[in-house]
Amino acid sequence: MRMLIVAVLMVLCLPIGTLAQEPSNEELLNMIRKLESRFDEVLEQTRKAQFEADQAKAEAAAAREEAAKAKAELAGLKANPAPGSNADAVAEKSLVRAPTTGPRAVVSFENVYLRPSRSGLDFAVLDEDEVGPDRMAGSYIDVDPGYSSGWRGGMRIETDSGRDIGFGVGKVTGGDSSSAEAGTGSDLWGTWLHANSIIDDNDVTDADATYEWEQIVADISVGQRLNVGENLDLRLEAGLRHAKVNQEFDISYVQEVSSTLYRASWIDNTNKFTGWGPRFGIDFDWKMGLGFDLFGSLGGSLLMGDFDVSYSQFDQAAGSDTRTARVEVEESYDHRLIPVAEARAGIGYAYQLKNGLQMGAKIGYEWQNWFNMVTSQGYMDDVDSQLMETDTTDLSFYGYFFEGFLQF
Repeated sequence: MRMLIVAVLMVLCLPIGTLAQEPSNEELLNMIRKLESRFDEVLEQTRKAQFEADQAKAEAAAAREEAAKAKAELAGLKANPAPGSNADAVAEKSLVRAPTTGPRAVVSFENVYLRPSRSGLDFAVLDEDEVGPDRMAGSYIDVDPGYSSGWRGGMRIETDSGRDIGFGVGKVTGGDSSSAEAGTGSDLWGTWLHANSIIDDNDVTDADATYEWEQIVADISVGQRLNVGENLDLRLEAGLRHAKVNQEFDISYVQEVSSTLYRASWIDNTNKFTGWGPRFGIDFDWKMGLGFDLFGSLGGSLLMGDFDVSYSQFDQAAGSDTRTARVEVEESYDHRLIPVAEARAGIGYAYQLKNGLQMGAKIGYEWQNWFNMVTSQGYMDDVDSQLMETDTTDLSFYGYFFEGFLQF
């Protein structure tokens, strides 16, 4: 091949050579050697250029492969941070859950300590002024309920877009009692006695009252989380609530006729509510670092439901074992609208586990107000014994809660 190219070059150079002095054989041989050397240099440069191009192409392919591997490893670290890694350290310092691919679930359980507050739990007046039976002066004796424990549990499914859907259920049950006794020179008035009761109002010797309550709540909700700042998250929530609130107020009055005989009256007042309605709320989390955060929430519901109210009194004469019905009244109030307002606040902590799970705890204070929840009946005076009045007041709950949660 090389000889062919040299021959071609010689043919091309012959016309030019004819115009000059005819070269000798030695000169022709030198010219051919120079042409061969020049051609070898061109071929060597071409091979080097091709080799460098192939090497650059291979390096570019290797770089692309390394970049793909690094991207895959980064995604894996974000999804499941290794112990001691940067991602793990960031997760430990922030209550906001580490980003993951796909849905994630949060399961929570609460221990609740609530205390109710309402009017209409008085049952006697202790008169120590010794004025006489025609004038009542003194202080009301009522039941002041303390804290009662209950529970709440729930689960929420969250997506990377900040949307979630969840459900929760809770039950709190409590009760308390109080008593009063007429001492020497004092009178004890029964404030719930029927006008024709076997015991006169101011002839009560001993009075006891018990208040019991139960709250059952179930929620279904959807939410949207909003990142309003580097250290502050807001969450809007809307859903449906089902609630049952049962209350019972029982009173017993005793009049000692002698050391062995007594008269007694038992009064039962029940108030039961069941309803459904929409619920709305807003939550906030302020991250303070090192896994701690301050949180709070405001919520409200509009529940449409029914009331079942009853009032009864049974009297027992001195020396008798038979109870006689004095009053037995039952009433239903349908389609009542009950607004509910709620507020919670507290502090929480979250910790990232080595297997990718996250666990944490919260402690806080909460307040609830159920408007127009108490519907009770009582007698107006001693003249018209058949006339009753209905009193409608609010029912409030306040107290503490302790929550534990697990995110996976």
